[in-house]
Amino acid sequence: MNEKPRYWAIKTTEGGSGQNDHWREFLDEQVVAVGWKPVKINPEQFRDRRNQFIDKVVDRYGRTLRAGGSSPGYAARTIYKFANEWREGDVALICAGYRPNQTKPVRIYGIARVGAFFFDRHLKWWAFKREAEITPIDEYVAVRHLIPIFGGSMRLTIHPRSEAQFRRFCKLKQIGQHLSLSAGLEERIAEMAEKDKAESSGQGFHVTAELRKRIESLAVKRATEYFQSRGFSVKNVGTTRSYDLECQKGKRMLRVEVKGTQTDGTSVILTPNEVLNAKRFPTALFLLHSIQCRKIGRSAVPTGGESFVLNRWQVEAHGQLKPLSYTYEILLQA
Repeated sequence: MNEKPRYWAIKTTEGGSGQNDHWREFLDEQVVAVGWKPVKINPEQFRDRRNQFIDKVVDRYGRTLRAGGSSPGYAARTIYKFANEWREGDVALICAGYRPNQTKPVRIYGIARVGAFFFDRHLKWWAFKREAEITPIDEYVAVRHLIPIFGGSMRLTIHPRSEAQFRRFCKLKQIGQHLSLSAGLEERIAEMAEKDKAESSGQGFHVTAELRKRIESLAVKRATEYFQSRGFSVKNVGTTRSYDLECQKGKRMLRVEVKGTQTDGTSVILTPNEVLNAKRFPTALFLLHSIQCRKIGRSAVPTGGESFVLNRWQVEAHGQLKPLSYTYEILLQA
């Protein structure tokens, strides 16, 4: 059973003074993160042992953190919450903090759909990270507009928020204009392109939204059977991630992008996030092509199909990307 997402706000800067802004790293790496650089303990190893983790951080790094102006207890609690209480599929507002009497507008960087936690041992910047699919916003909003929604101040590293607060926030004109352009845009473009491709080629039934979902479900079922037969445990994550399956065998973790089509499979539609994921993480491509559809009553039911698998998928090496569409933002009105 899929749990409802929880909502958070997270800062990109170090310390209360807002120095060392890591927004660029968030965006480039497609992560959200927290960090106190001296702390080098993986909080995942202390799942369900919150107090032990806090005690260990305070004992080992307390003096160093205090010398840098940080509270060891607060640092440990925040790291633990981020690693073990946030969940995949949660939603995070990425923003600067603010005070109630602040006159300077607040920078809203973006909104992220949060993924799996990982401890970055390379420590290039912050060590405690979660994968994220980020919708950039990059607008400045007056504090007077935020206080009625989120309250008098947001100065902590992370704040729990409510779905109702997020809905009110997204209705702000400066924010909504970005979300209306980006929310589901990639998926809609992909759906329309696949529909046009199947119908113009003369291959298959008229592609309705219902038929598309059935084709996707069939392809995911076949992909799951394929990887299970090869010793992987398989988890369907398609509703919350930009790929479809997580497959694990021992210490090996493999992401799988699944595609199903009535066409001959010589080309498939990929969204930008699907391409980004495949370039950043070990990913396989599972393609079920030449799917046949038979009419049962008023519905078309997909059957059959031939599978093609790239277990070590390299987007640029194994194919050629071609642009389907652009989002054009009008800067000047005629």
